[in-house]
Amino acid sequence: MPILCLFEVFKRVLQQRGQGDALRAIGVMRQARCIDLTDGLALGAAQLSVDLRLSLADSIILHTARQYGAQLWTQDAHFEGLSGVNYIPKSVGS
Repeated sequence: MPILCLFEVFKRVLQQRGQGDALRAIGVMRQARCIDLTDGLALGAAQLSVDLRLSLADSIILHTARQYGAQLWTQDAHFEGLSGVNYIPKSVGS
C-alpha cells in the first residue's frame, strides 16, 4: 500500500466521521505493508500520470500497485477500466 493512501483515507474519514474513526481506519491499514515513495516510483508515476491523465495521487497509487504486482481495489471512478484495477462502483448514497 502506498504511504499516500494513509493520507487520503485519514483525511477523508477525518472530514466525514471525526478523528477517532480516522485513527481506527489508519490502524487497520497499517497492518498492510506500507510502501514509501522513492525517486523511482515518483518518476514512474509521473510518466503514468502523463500517459493516462491521472492526478498525482492516483498515478502514485496505480504505479506503486503495478510495480509490486498488486491488484488495486477502488471505488474511485478515475481508475475504471485500467489494467490491474478492480473497480467497484459506489452504491447510490455512498
